[in-house]
Formats: sequence, structure tokens, C-alpha cells
Amino acid sequence: MNDHIAKKNYLLCLLLLILGLLGLGMAGCEASSLSPTASSATPTGTSVFGVWPSESHRASPIHPVQVTPTPTPQPADVPVEWLYIGDPTYGISWKEPNNWYGIQENWPISIPGAILLRAVASEKNAPLLLSSPQPIFPNGLIVLTVYAVRPEVPPPALHDAQPITVSGQTGWIQETKGAAAMPFTWQATLFIQGTSAYSYTLSFGCTPPTGADDAGQTGFQAFCQQIWKHILEGIEIQGTPPCAPVPTPLPGPITWKRIHSDWYQYSFEVPSGWYEGETASPDRRHFSSVPMLSGPFPYYCPSPYGWMKLDFGVHPLQYQPDLTGMDPVTIAGRPAWVLLGKGRESASFVEFSAYISGPQYWYHLWFGCAPGEGENEVREAFVAQCTDVMEHILGSFQFGP
Repeated sequence: MNDHIAKKNYLLCLLLLILGLLGLGMAGCEASSLSPTASSATPTGTSVFGVWPSESHRASPIHPVQVTPTPTPQPADVPVEWLYIGDPTYGISWKEPNNWYGIQENWPISIPGAILLRAVASEKNAPLLLSSPQPIFPNGLIVLTVYAVRPEVPPPALHDAQPITVSGQTGWIQETKGAAAMPFTWQATLFIQGTSAYSYTLSFGCTPPTGADDAGQTGFQAFCQQIWKHILEGIEIQGTPPCAPVPTPLPGPITWKRIHSDWYQYSFEVPSGWYEGETASPDRRHFSSVPMLSGPFPYYCPSPYGWMKLDFGVHPLQYQPDLTGMDPVTIAGRPAWVLLGKGRESASFVEFSAYISGPQYWYHLWFGCAPGEGENEVREAFVAQCTDVMEHILGSFQFGP
């Protein structure tokens, strides 16, 4: 009989033990002769699930667990390796952190009359982060952009800018923070009055990791300012190289080749004898009838005679091109806008610009053509060929691989 009662007590204590493991307690259970370890069964040390908290430190299921934020690491303690960037075509060089990412192919901001030379960021997906309606920066973000500004473009309106001398050139610098710097928390804009060919605008934006504590925000901003200080000290303005003459090619029969990108979903034809720039990428391509023009051509040089050139670019859908004065057309079944111009450098200079709104991207084609200084008949024949080439390139444009 006593054994039967003891057995019932044991089963009751075992049930209470299980309830105790579930946080419901096991009051009223006493040790029996059949359960000599029952009194030590309440878990207060290491269990099969790891370290078990004692009752005094166990979180109540009614109240949320309070988590102490981890201080943001101080990036100023990390050494920076520098990469020197030189662009003799535009007469400027600078340095930037070697581990930053080039983002100019997806950079949505353009400045009228300016040429984007470089856009780099501490995060590879910076354009996507900045385009979000409510951006979140898990690792913080630093962005640097460098523009060459054509001489006819007035300097930007920099309110409360401070004068500065950069590489012997006069400049102005403006710093903003808070709401005025959005989407960054701190931003610096530098305008350098360059040579007769170009001036320059550099923009530097910084924001700490989202959710960083006060110490983390202060440390990150100090790191940003240290980076910006090094960039300022490394800027050099050089003289521009001389312009080289280009012989006038004679019109002749044209054969075609198709170029394409499966990733950016486009294809079109260019003359098979044209040269393509060595720095070409699927979203930025340069083609020319002469080798020296296979990259961006210096704006300060008079257009060399006897050449044709095509610059092609891909932009994300959020890109907003300036379509002022352009004629709406349809290319490959999609909306497009075209502008034909003449007489920029010479009376016979011909150029067109076309923006095509694709299913996933914007596409921009710029075509320029300048004939030689020979007989009028030769020049007219060359211009006619340019027009045929322009129409063929646009007519050959297709979407998809």
C-alpha cells in the first residue's frame, strides 16, 4: 500500500517537474524514496539547450526582453588604403578609399552641363539604398561624386560657402547637416574654379549606421570628416593635353555588327569597322570611326573633322532624363524621344540624342558626326552617310538578349 502511494507521489512530482520546466513552477512536491534527485531537478545551470537562466533572471512572458544596444564600432581605428584616380582628359586627379565601389553606372543624379567622372560609395548597393522612400543604412554610407563642369555653366548656388584654395585654384566649400543634408546626415559640396576648359564639383555625403548609439554616430561622422580631409588634400588640377588632328575618312560601303547585353536587355548594330573603347562595360559603351575617339572626347577640343562617334548608356528606371525640346517617337515598340542638332562646332556638325524607355531600363544614345574640310560634294556625301548611320542604329535597336 505504501509502495502504491509512493508511486503515485512520484508520478505526481514527475508531472509537476515537467510543468516546472515549462515555467509553471512545482510547488508542493516533496522528495520520495523513489525519486532521490527530484529536489534538485529545477534547472539553474547548464541544460541540453545551453545556459539556463535562474528564476531571478528569467524573462517574464508578459514583458518584452530588454536588449542593450551594442556600441557601433569606431571606423576611425581602421586604416584606409588609398587609390589615386587621374583623368588627364579633364585635367583633375584625386584619391579615394581603395575598397569603395564604383556606382556611376547606376547613379541617378545628373547636373546639367556637367560630366560625371566618378561616383563611388562605401556600399555596393548605395543607389538602391538612397532611392528607398525610407532608407535604412545597416553599415552606414559614404558617397563621393566628381563632376567636370563645362565653362558656360554657372557655378552652383552654394549658400554660406567658405572660400578655399585647392591645388592653386580658387574654390568654395559648403557643409550641411540634418534635414538640409538629407538623405545624408552630413554633406560637403566643393566647387573648384578650374582652367578655361573645365571647373569641378565634388560632393561628399555621409550617414552613420541606422540605429547607432550616440557614440557610434559621433565616431562615424568623425571618420567621414577624416576621409573628406584626405580627399581634399589629394586633389590636383593639371593642364589639359593638346588636341590632336584627325584625318578625314572618305565615305565607303558599311558592313554592320550587332552588339548586345543579356543582362541589360538590349542589342543594336554599329559599323563593323568602328573602334570600341577599352574601358567599355555593358552599361557604358563608346564607339568611334577613329581610334582616338573611342573614349569620352575632351569638350575643350574643337571637334576633329571626319569622324563619327556613338556614346551609349543604360540607366535605372528611376532615372529622370531631361526631355526638353525632344520629339516623341517610337523605337522597337517603346516610347522614345529624339533630338537632332546641327552647327555646334561647325556649320556641318551633326548630332542626335535619343532616350528610349525600355521595360526595365532607360537607354541613351548620343551620336556625333563632323565631315572634313574638303570639297563641298565630299562633305555633303559624308553628312548624308552620317544620317544613314544614325537612322540604321536607331532602327536596329531591340530589347531582350
